[in-house]
Amino acid sequence: QNANRGREKGRLMNDVNEILQVICRNEEVARKFFEIETSILSIHNFRDLFERLLTEIHEKFSVPHVWVAMTEDNDVYRLLDRMTPANTFGERLRVIDAKVFGELVGDGASPILINEGLDRFAALLPEGAKYPLESLAVVPLTYDGKAIGSLNLGDSSPERYAPGMEVGLLRQLSVKVSICLSNVMAHERLAMLAFRDPLTDL
Repeated sequence: QNANRGREKGRLMNDVNEILQVICRNEEVARKFFEIETSILSIHNFRDLFERLLTEIHEKFSVPHVWVAMTEDNDVYRLLDRMTPANTFGERLRVIDAKVFGELVGDGASPILINEGLDRFAALLPEGAKYPLESLAVVPLTYDGKAIGSLNLGDSSPERYAPGMEVGLLRQLSVKVSICLSNVMAHERLAMLAFRDPLTDL
């Protein structure tokens, strides 16, 4: 009987230790998301916003492939296209047809995790990308309540982004990045008015 109690106590301690480890890992992940979100809140131009966001996600979470996809039929892309030199973002920005994007992502209400049938999402991948992807997280970005693109995280492991995983922190990041896009839009518009003639666009 004492031996049974000892084994039961040992199992209980193992369970408690596993729970504590999960809590610590979750806290670490939440801390990294918080650091990324606070680091982008004060950025006022597209180039620095995307550079900081994509680099920090890549470095803090060791995500091998991070990029943004954006539709052409929105004010954010039109202003970004005017305010940044051609090919500023290279493979880190994919321009995608709005109808195709809508078919893949829907209304942009929640992040999507995919680890099967990634060929269907080929239109989201950067042009000319040759790296193998086995799982993908598509984090919708919105402006004025409309989905205009996505932040995309790709990995060679199919377990990295599997359907059914918790996406609460990705949803929170989506909201924060969308707010940052609104802030950047306001500042970039002011910058454009400072050196462009509104009538002639010179």
